[in-house]
Amino acid sequence: MRLLTLFMAALWALFAQAETNQMSMSDRIVLSGDTLLLPVVLDNESEISAFQCDVFLPQGITVALNEEEDLDVTLNSERATSSHSITARPQNDGCIRLAAYSSQSKKFKGNSGELFYLNLVTDADVEGEMSITLKNIICSTADAEEIAVPDAEALITMAKYIPKNDFILNDTSFLGGTSILLPVGLDNESEISAFQCDICLPEGITLLLNEEEEFDITLNGERTTSSHSPSARLQDNGSIRLAVYSSQSKKFKGNTGELFYLHLHADKEHFGAQQICIQNIICSTADAKTIIVNDVKNSLTILRPVETLTLDQQTAEVVRNETLTLTATVTPQDADNKEITWTSSDETIATVKDGVVTALKVGEAIITATTTDGTNLAATCTVTVKPIVVSALTLDQQTAEVVRNETLTLTATVAPEDADNKEITWTSSDETVATVKDGVVTALKVGEAIITATTTDGTNLTATCTVTVKPIVVSALTLDQQTAEVVRNETLTLTATVAPEDADNKEIVWTSSDETVATVKDGVVTALKVGEAIITATTTDGTNLTATCTVTVKPVLLTSITLNIIELTLEVGETALLTATVAPEEADNKSVVWSSSDETVVTVDQTGLVTYVKEGTATITATAADGSGITATCAVVAKPDGITTITSDNIANITYYSIVGEASDTPHKGLNIIKRAYKDGRVEVSKRIIK
Repeated sequence: MRLLTLFMAALWALFAQAETNQMSMSDRIVLSGDTLLLPVVLDNESEISAFQCDVFLPQGITVALNEEEDLDVTLNSERATSSHSITARPQNDGCIRLAAYSSQSKKFKGNSGELFYLNLVTDADVEGEMSITLKNIICSTADAEEIAVPDAEALITMAKYIPKNDFILNDTSFLGGTSILLPVGLDNESEISAFQCDICLPEGITLLLNEEEEFDITLNGERTTSSHSPSARLQDNGSIRLAVYSSQSKKFKGNTGELFYLHLHADKEHFGAQQICIQNIICSTADAKTIIVNDVKNSLTILRPVETLTLDQQTAEVVRNETLTLTATVTPQDADNKEITWTSSDETIATVKDGVVTALKVGEAIITATTTDGTNLAATCTVTVKPIVVSALTLDQQTAEVVRNETLTLTATVAPEDADNKEITWTSSDETVATVKDGVVTALKVGEAIITATTTDGTNLTATCTVTVKPIVVSALTLDQQTAEVVRNETLTLTATVAPEDADNKEIVWTSSDETVATVKDGVVTALKVGEAIITATTTDGTNLTATCTVTVKPVLLTSITLNIIELTLEVGETALLTATVAPEEADNKSVVWSSSDETVVTVDQTGLVTYVKEGTATITATAADGSGITATCAVVAKPDGITTITSDNIANITYYSIVGEASDTPHKGLNIIKRAYKDGRVEVSKRIIK
């Protein structure tokens, strides 16, 4: 029982190890004669560093040799290290023993994937399924523990390759009554040097004869040699047997492309779908090996041609930028290809597409319609492209005003915008009033002129604008003074300036806000009365511009004051009356103000009466009350009581008058009126009481 238990444990260990460490190969299909690089995969859970196995190959598959003439088995560098190497040696039983190990006991990288490759060579004559087997697989860990791995097997299916050799006959179509060269191609993998075939043509299609009255079949010189020659014979069944061979057994050049051409003609009476067949094709190699090639057929359509082509117009006119449609008619109606191509003799003048002519430039172009079915029938129409003429002419203004010496620009608009000739001539109905050039109106004189724009493209359309030339008006008015003063009864001249200088009406009207104070005429202001008046200048050209000057009329001031006494002597109790004479006579204020320089000596009232106060001297001043500052003075001497003999050399005569008017050379007792007459003509009167 103990021995049985140990045996079962060993088997279980081996089974468990096989599950976790396994080599495998995939089934493959390979063409006989080809090489096969067969990868061997190792899926391992153990850390394996080396292995050994026997490779059993079937008959017809061998391992190729490398450059060193060794069996070509290589490790996968992504799983092996640089210290790993592999050897392959044939064994007596026909297998090949492989051994791979690491000189440094390095383990293989990873735990799955391709481990090594068998470079196999297959026999070209072997076909069918066969097996490649790996047996006696023993792996080793880095610590030299051996691990048994199950056998691995791959099924290899070897298929024999059949070279592809085909004749090529493409579908085609052509017009009844015409001929074509129909190419026949050969795509070959075998090295073919000759062939024979039967060409079966449908009813209505014939193979033309060449100059030697033989069937017109030509070889493609790019695929045949000079030693190749064709031979064609009519067979009893109506087919044409063609044979092409080389007198020197030269093979055809290349492996694909056109090999020969059939010069075919289609009968006019047979239209529609047909078929050409090349059959009984036998090819031969240079070593006289026979190759059977499949029959080849094509679809051939014989087309009914166009017999006539006409256009609905042979000459036509069209305006630039417009279109014209030409209609092409072909017969017969059942022609297979009624497509038409359209061309223009000058595409700068007119282009054409599908019969629609687009006019681009003034001129002439010939439009041609041509059939596309191979008949090349043509029909033409001579198209004259005419210019686009002006259909409407307008001015941006129908009436306008412009100031003399200024300009006005009129803009003419023509329609349509793309008219070929948009030139305009300009005229004026009165060039003394206004002239015009290129729409620019120059105003010369006040008045009215009609400006006319006229087209020059032959339409003679016109548009007018009535231009009124207005005068140059005053734009600014100024006076040389804005404020002024003038003495009553005097005059002041104000000067008005208008701008611009060339204003047509520079007349000015003058007005006064108070003509009792001042009047004005032509700028001359006359002062009448003390006060203030605003003088206004106003334009008369309709602008009503104004400019003003505030004039202040000042009074006539005194220029002089003359006193009747300029020296006066008073004694106690005396008075004297001073009289002031003023100039000029027309002065507005003739009043004077009287004052004493020392009122403790003498006083003076506003009538000019001087009164003695005490002994001393003083000056009596008469001052103009109008503010002019004009003055006149009288020197006064005040003497004490008593009669004093006057000895002044300046006194010519002294007369004393009593209270009753009695005159005497000597004073009277009581009140005396004393009159002194001076040599210079002055008279002085005073009063004195004599006790």
